[in-house]
Amino acid sequence: MTVIYNLTEQLPDLARELRLLIEDQYDLGSAGFKSRGKKVLKQLQKDGH
Repeated sequence: MTVIYNLTEQLPDLARELRLLIEDQYDLGSAGFKSRGKKVLKQLQKDGH
């Protein structure tokens, strides 16, 4: 997730896809997935994506 998030600076269209994937898989994910997902979603929101 973090690697793809870093790519959103160069490819802003990826931000929307990343957000959708994290939100879609969030309920099924492990504790680690949820933790990282929450942080990435927060960063995406902060960046205005």
